[in-house]
Amino acid sequence: FEKALSMAPEYARALTGLADTYSLMVGRVPASEGFEEARSYTDRALLLDPECAEAHATLGYILWRSQGDVHGAEREFLHAIELNPNCAQAQEWYANLLVHTGRIEEACQQSENALSLDPLSAPLILTYAGSLHAARRLDEAVDQYQRALELNPELEAAWWGHWYSLAAAWDLDRAEAVTREVVAKYPDNACAYVNLSTCVMNRGRLEEGLAAIHKALELEPEPRRAYVLMHAGARFYFARDFEAAIDFLGQALERDPSMNFAHLLTAKCHMYKPRPCFEIALEEIAASERIYGGADPFWQVHAHMDRGKIYARRGETDKAEQELAILMRSSGRGGNRRIAVAGILAELGRMEEAMDWLEAAATAREAHIASLRMTPDADIMRPHPRFQALLRRVGLAD
Repeated sequence: FEKALSMAPEYARALTGLADTYSLMVGRVPASEGFEEARSYTDRALLLDPECAEAHATLGYILWRSQGDVHGAEREFLHAIELNPNCAQAQEWYANLLVHTGRIEEACQQSENALSLDPLSAPLILTYAGSLHAARRLDEAVDQYQRALELNPELEAAWWGHWYSLAAAWDLDRAEAVTREVVAKYPDNACAYVNLSTCVMNRGRLEEGLAAIHKALELEPEPRRAYVLMHAGARFYFARDFEAAIDFLGQALERDPSMNFAHLLTAKCHMYKPRPCFEIALEEIAASERIYGGADPFWQVHAHMDRGKIYARRGETDKAEQELAILMRSSGRGGNRRIAVAGILAELGRMEEAMDWLEAAATAREAHIASLRMTPDADIMRPHPRFQALLRRVGLAD
C-alpha cells in the first residue's frame, strides 16, 4: 500500500488498505498506536473520496473497536453497503458487529450475504461460521470452520472456532483430537497451544493445560499479542493463580483496551482471591461496561452476575436481587444468562433454584457450560450432588 501511495498519493483505496493494515495490527501493537494511524489514513481517504465504501467500512471498524461506538459503527457499515452493495468487507464487519451486539439471526443473514459475494473467501466463511456458532447451529458451524480450513489451513481463528464448536456440541473427544492435530501440524505456533491448553483444562487436566499455555508464551514472539496474553490470564485464572492471571490480563489490556472480557476476568480474580478486593472488582466490571456501553450482551450477563455475587457476599441482598431481576427479565440474547442467574442464586443461598437454572443452561447448551468443570464461578455449587451429576451429563466428569 505504501508503494501504491508513493506512485499515487491521492488514491483513496490505497489509503484505506493501509488503514486496515494498522487496524488489524492492534493486539500486536498498542491500540492507541494502531488505531491512531488507521484513523489518520481513513480520514485522508474520505477527504479525497467521500463516497469510498471501503473507507466508510474501515471507519466503522475503527469506531467499533477503538471507541466502543457500536451505533456509529453500524451507521458507517450500512452507509458503506449502500454505496457499494458488493463491498464484502463492509458486510463481513457488519455481521461481526451484529454477533457482538446479540442480533444473531441478522448476523447469520448478513454473513451469508457477504459470503455470496466471494464464496471461496476463507475469512468470509469464518465469519459465517462464527454467526452459526453464536446461533447454536453447531453442526453447521463445524462444517463451515472445516471449509475455511480447507481453503486456508493456517487460519488461526478457524482453529479455535472448529474445536470450540465441537466442545459446545459436547463432542469433547473430537474437539481435543482437533486441537492435537493442529499442534502436530504447527508445533511452532503459539495459538495452536492456546487451543490445546483451553481444551484440556476445560476437561479438568490442569497441569497439562498450564504446560500448554507456558509453551504458547514461550513460542509467542515479542511483543506478544493481546490474544495470547488474554488466554494466558484465563488459564491462570482457572488454575486459581489469581495474581499471575491479573498480570497477564493487564498486559493484554495494555495492548488492546477494547478487550472487555479481560476486565471481567480481572474482576473475577479480585472477587475470588483469598483476600477479596470487591471494590477493585466493581471498578473492573464498570470498566468492561464502559467499553461498549453495555451493548455486548454476551459479556454483559457476566457483569450483572459478578456484581450480584459481590453484593451477595457483602450482605447487600437487595442489590444482589436487583442484578438477579435484570438477568431474569433479559431476553436471553446474552448466551450465558441461565448460568449467570444460577451464579447469583447460589451466592444468595438458594442452591436448589441455582441448580435448576444451571441444568437449564446445559439443556440450552449455553457457551460456558464447556468450562463448567474448572471455572471458579462454579466453586460454590461444586459440592452439590446435582452439580456432579450435571458434569457427567455433559461429559465433563472423570
